[in-house]
Amino acid sequence: MNCIAHSSKAVTPSNFFQAQLPFCLRKGWFMARRHRVVKGLAIVTLVATGLSGIAVSAVTNAVNGINTTDITDKLGNRPDAWASEEGAPINIVLMGSDTREGQGSGFGSNIVGQRSDTTIFVHISGDRTWATAVSIPRDTTTVMPDCINEDGSTNKGWTDKFNVTMSRAGPACVVKTLEQITNIRMDHYVVVDFKGFQNVVDAVGGVSVCLTDSVNDKKSHLKLPAGLSTLDGKTALAFVRARKTLGDGSDISRIRRQQDFLASLARKATSAGVLLNPKKVLDLINAKIGRAHV
Repeated sequence: MNCIAHSSKAVTPSNFFQAQLPFCLRKGWFMARRHRVVKGLAIVTLVATGLSGIAVSAVTNAVNGINTTDITDKLGNRPDAWASEEGAPINIVLMGSDTREGQGSGFGSNIVGQRSDTTIFVHISGDRTWATAVSIPRDTTTVMPDCINEDGSTNKGWTDKFNVTMSRAGPACVVKTLEQITNIRMDHYVVVDFKGFQNVVDAVGGVSVCLTDSVNDKKSHLKLPAGLSTLDGKTALAFVRARKTLGDGSDISRIRRQQDFLASLARKATSAGVLLNPKKVLDLINAKIGRAHV
């Protein structure tokens, strides 16, 4: 079983990996990970050929129902695109929005606007056999470009923390800023809010994590025993958002935990138990509708 292990005790840089992760997860980069997707693609192929016509139609309709927004006209001068789409890699910006709008109770209603404390640049290889995920630390000092507001007016740029970009002029400003600082063209973006994240975790039946120490975070209401636990959507959201009570309390430590959790979630979502079950596939897709913008 794939298990994410984290310590609630402070650790030093020299023992970070040993204190945080079991041996099976100590490989790879600190802020960038590569995950093989061949198995997942093979399972998807089996599903596509094995589902009934009715199931395929239902899945297609669900995918077509995902909210989409074209932000091209707000990006200005951009890095060059690949000469041909055939065989070209795909770059996706994944943003976690902390908006309280439409989230219901339990998230705090006195916080206005939205920020993206979690921003991950995902690069999928041209042959679709691997992917790399690079997290952008929220407090990264960034020279931000001018951005276009929803009403068409210009929001003049300045130097600030990276997570301010979304509150300035929405997802388009995040994409534009990321393209400016990396000189890499972003092909797509996805924004997921609190409830959208919870719905995805619940749709796959929860995600397993393991802790070397128990956690009792009064601020996020995260309370977990040492050892293996399967987190539902609500608890998983608290787990990936918590900072001071897990690891060394830094945002970098939280980034590591978030990437490990998302990798475990991806493995669960691409497992045969999910992809060979038409209902679970529909639940997973429908979990995003109304909560994700592509």
